[in-house]
This record gives sequence, C-alpha cells and structure tokens, in this order.
Amino acid sequence: MVSIVTPSIHAQNGHTTDANARQYIEALLAGTRPEKPDVGRYAGPISYLDEEFDRNPGNVENVLRALIKSKKYPELAALFNGSATSEPSSFQLSSDEQSNVPELPQELQNLIDQNDTSSLVLDAIIDFFRYWCTRSYEGYHEAAAVWILSAIAARRVFLNWRTGVWTPLYVMIVSESTSHAKTEVPKYVWEILNACGLTYLLTSDEISPQKMLSNMAGQYVPRNYSTKDRDGKEYIRLSKAFSGQHSWIYDEFGNKLQETVNARGSYVSLLYSLLKQLYDCKKTYKYDTRGYGEEIIDMPYLSLIGTASPACLKPVMSAKSATWTDGTAARFAWVVPPKDELKLQSAPNEPLVIPQAIIDALQKWHFRLGFPACQIIDTAEQEAMLEQAFGEDKGNKKKKESSNRPPFEVEKGDLPQSVIYMSNEVYQAQDEYYKALATLGFNHGLDERFKSTYGRLPEKALRIAMLLASLENSLHVNMRHFARGMQITEHWRRDFHELIAQLSNDTPTGHGAIEDKVLEVITTKLDGKMATSYTIARLGGTLLRKAGTEEVRKAGDELVAVQLIRKEGSGKAAMYGVKEEK
Repeated sequence: MVSIVTPSIHAQNGHTTDANARQYIEALLAGTRPEKPDVGRYAGPISYLDEEFDRNPGNVENVLRALIKSKKYPELAALFNGSATSEPSSFQLSSDEQSNVPELPQELQNLIDQNDTSSLVLDAIIDFFRYWCTRSYEGYHEAAAVWILSAIAARRVFLNWRTGVWTPLYVMIVSESTSHAKTEVPKYVWEILNACGLTYLLTSDEISPQKMLSNMAGQYVPRNYSTKDRDGKEYIRLSKAFSGQHSWIYDEFGNKLQETVNARGSYVSLLYSLLKQLYDCKKTYKYDTRGYGEEIIDMPYLSLIGTASPACLKPVMSAKSATWTDGTAARFAWVVPPKDELKLQSAPNEPLVIPQAIIDALQKWHFRLGFPACQIIDTAEQEAMLEQAFGEDKGNKKKKESSNRPPFEVEKGDLPQSVIYMSNEVYQAQDEYYKALATLGFNHGLDERFKSTYGRLPEKALRIAMLLASLENSLHVNMRHFARGMQITEHWRRDFHELIAQLSNDTPTGHGAIEDKVLEVITTKLDGKMATSYTIARLGGTLLRKAGTEEVRKAGDELVAVQLIRKEGSGKAAMYGVKEEK
C-alpha cells in the first residue's frame, strides 16, 4: 500500500497564503488590482484571473466560477466555502460548486472497489427499507440499516485496541420538510426492533438528560412492577439488564439540538456534554446530585438516530460554531440527499411484513452476544423470607435500614464482551485512510468543519467493520468488512459536503423553521382536517411548543399569504388546513 504524506510544519504558512489569495481575488472581483502578495499554491489559477482582468475586469467572476467547476483547482472552492480563517465573502458559491468532494487516493479507492463488500443481513435490511421507504433518499436506507446493528450490539462488540473500541453510532437524517420523507425511515427502524422483541434497548421518545442518566444507572424499578404479568416483568428485567446501553430514535432532533446548544448552563445543556461522553464509551460514568446522590453507570453506551432540516441546523451550525470545534457535530454521520433529487413513488399497497430471515438473523446475533445476569428483588418479600428463616431481628438499627430500602432493588452482573481482532492489513488500511483524509483536508484548504468530520470517519468505518464481522460470527475484522465500512463512510463524506453546501446557501427558501414545521403538521398530521394554532403547536413537537400559539398563528398566516394552506375564521379561533384542490 502506498504511504500517504501528511501535512508538514508549513501548514501555518499555508493559512497565510490562503488569506492573501482570497483577499487578492476579492479585490479583482471588486474591480481593483492591488500589489500581488504571496499567494502560494494559488498562483496558477490566479494567473488566469489576472489575464482576464486585463481583458475584461467585469468577467473575472465568470472565469473564477469556470475554474471552480473545472475541478482542476479544488482549493479555489475551499477558499470561499466558509473558511474559518476569514470573514464571509461577497462571492457566494452555488450548491454544485460547494459540493465538490475531494477524491480519495486511488490506492484506497481500489480497496473499496476490489473487495467483496457484500453483507447478507445488512443488504437484506437495506433492501427492506428500499422496498417500503420509496420516497426516501437511498443513503437513509444504508445508514438506518447500519444503525440497527449498532443499537443491537449494545456495547458488547469489543476491539481490544488502545483503550478499547466499541460501536456506538450517531446518525442524522437531514432534508427539507416533506421533500425526502425523512421521518419514514426511523419509523421502520422501530418496526424492525419491535418485530425482533428488542424495544427494551430503546430509551423514551422524549426524556430529560437527568432522567436518562437515572434510567441508565438502572436502579429505579416502577412501583407497579409486582402487578405486571410474566411478560411485563421480563420486559422490565431486560431493560434493567441493558440499562446502561441505550439507543434513541428521535424525530426532529434538529430542534432538540438547537434547544440544547442555546440552553447555556441550564439543565437542558447537560445533553450536549452527554452526547460527547457517551459516544466515547468511558468505562463508567458517575453522576452526582444533591437530591439523589451519586449514580454510577457501568459501560455507558448511546446510539442515536434522528432527523433534522437544514433550516433547524443553520442557527447552531455556522462555520465558527463550537459544535464543530469541540467535536460534537463530527461525532454524527450526516446523511443528506442532493437538493435536486425528488422521489415520488408510493409504498406498496399491502400491509407491512418484516421478513422472517431478518428477524431470525438479528435475534440469533443478539442472543449470541450474551446477556448480563440481572434480577429484580422485591425487598419486602426478601425481608419476610429472611425473617421466616432466621427469626425477627429486633435491633432498631436493622429495622431502620430495612425501612429505608426501596420497594425493589436491581442486582446485575457484568456486560458480556464479544472480542473482535483486527488484522495487520486492516490496521494499516484504517491508518492510511486517516492519513489520506487529513491530507485532503490540508491540501484542499478545508475549514474546521470538514477537518473535524474527516478525522472521525476512519473510526466510524472501523466500528461498522466490527459490527459486520460480529454479525457474521467472525472473530476477525478482515479487509472485506473494512472496505464496506469505508464505502459507507465515503457516502457519508459526500453527504457531509452536501450538508455544508445547503447550510451555506443563504438563498431565501420562502419560509423558515417554524413555517416548515407548521406546513408539515398541516399536511401530514391533520388527516385533511382544519386545526387551530393551539392544536398545531401541540402536534408540532418541541419547536412549535416553545414558539407558542402566537408565533404558530403568524407562521400560518404567512403560509396562507403565499397560498400554501387555507384559513377559516380569524384571531385565536382561526383554523388552518390543507389548500383545497380546484
């Protein structure tokens, strides 16, 4: 395998010439030509701009766009793609110019192309999504299928490298409202887990970070536990057995992220730090409060799949946002369709059926990975049995201790670990992949958003490879598994460029996040009926509930004004609904 050169100490000088080149080009675009500074690697393309300036200064912008679209000078696109080293430019790239993805070195691309990357179970799940989610982006199908494996693994697939590697994944399904049916795929994810009898691995749809931590500590048992039937008790026992290993399906997570980033010190902001710490798989997580004391989570693990719209992400994910510099956003796989793609085919006219082959394969893998020993103790029943066996303990101290015990206590053993090994060939491949992405980021002048995301892709590829190897009951991650992991993360790298292009596009779309959500509620949740702003706000999740009925009413009136919906009545009693066909 060819060794790939990494950035040198000349990187600092590169930032200087980047700034010089951008300022010089902006001067040419403005109709002036100052003395040319040191422009480093941009000397070649800038010479063409100088020649055009001599001929026709007003045509410099057209030549610049032609050079960018030629893809011979990808560094030019990077200069104007939201660089963190300079102020926003008056020169704006179009989406197709911004989505210019640097190509992998041929040696790494060959690893993907020349290996058999098929995976029987993963491909079957992807085909299932493709069959049912006909209006969803193809990339959603692949990402959701991989995420299901991450959820079921529940921190039981382990690579003994460095301090240990496990397999959590954060997947964010992104598109404008209603355009790519982004909410459909997570619904079918839940259906598959439910058909496998594995929903006890999922956390609540809506939950505060404090409650999530308490649940993950696994000591709270519902007071009505004793009234449950056998199946109900077993479900609770299994949820406690895997209490520290949660998976979360969250529709409109973009709103939650916005709320979390903007919380600034409130209890809600705890989720922001949790997203980083749970992803990184510490051995234990300790949480201490005045009211509840110290709670300890053993082997904490979180896998997350959510949806978001670019409009919701834009306020908290600007080029200089801390979500990039602290690595939070880089931990996510961003799955984003091209803006010009449109899929209109309806799902098959038949009831949903999960293929039994998928259910059997996932259940078999889950059972093979093993279960931690776990029992729920009825403390009153235990005290009665001890008293019957040994007689009543009349000591006041003992009675006080017994009275302070909760109704139920949980005792559980260690989480099983299925050890996976990495071949020297895979070790070298993931190392070369990291070097290649770091070099691409440097050579193409990509800003911190790209560099931080690129830096996490080899780790994601390895996690996917571990899941595929374990699913096949293999003790070793081989090149076939890693090539498939890299193939998937390369799709995510392409989609990330699309995300940045859409976030950087300031062209007005006609309505914003609140209007988007109001329109979505009216078109998908009212079944053709009319509703007041209060009802729409209640059905619109966190975003509309926080906005309030007054803002929802304003958004509704704006949508009426552009003839996207209809309105009956006025004031607080006004009703909004889908526009009637004529």
